[in-house]
Amino acid sequence: MIYRTHIAFAIAPILIIESVIDVMSVFIELLFYLSIAIGSIAPDLDEEGSKLSKVFPLFPIVYDFFAIAHRGVTHQLVFVVFLAGISFNVLHLNNADVVSNIILYGFSLGYFMHLLGDMLTKGGINNFYYPMSNAKGILLPRVLRFYTHSKEELLFLYFLYFIIFLQVVYRILQWAIDE
Repeated sequence: MIYRTHIAFAIAPILIIESVIDVMSVFIELLFYLSIAIGSIAPDLDEEGSKLSKVFPLFPIVYDFFAIAHRGVTHQLVFVVFLAGISFNVLHLNNADVVSNIILYGFSLGYFMHLLGDMLTKGGINNFYYPMSNAKGILLPRVLRFYTHSKEELLFLYFLYFIIFLQVVYRILQWAIDE
């Protein structure tokens, strides 16, 4: 997936869920979505041409030095569990404030959504379940998955944009009615 699809795929379902419960202030909500967006493109830091690696060019060099391939360890379930465990311990052992919680939870959620998004592509994620299994991580039958940069991905991206647009309009109308 391209970075825009990863971000939209991570934000669209969370927008729907969050609009139903609506418990965050505007500042916290924006911080949450920014954290989700960054988390949703963070796993691709290992790819030299990714948007985030252009901002942080040292990461691809470090990944190359340690021979970490694209969709390698950063795309495995064990890494996500490790990341979530570290985040949970950092937050709860240090009695973190709301802002820190929002940032780390948003980042972790975006990261997880990135992996789900990669499982929608034709390639899936090799060795996703390592070390338990060498099975490929996929969500749909091959015929329903798409290639990165394909017309199908572009249609999926526009569909996600449409969902986000509807949610934003709904929230603006809801806010106007409440005022």
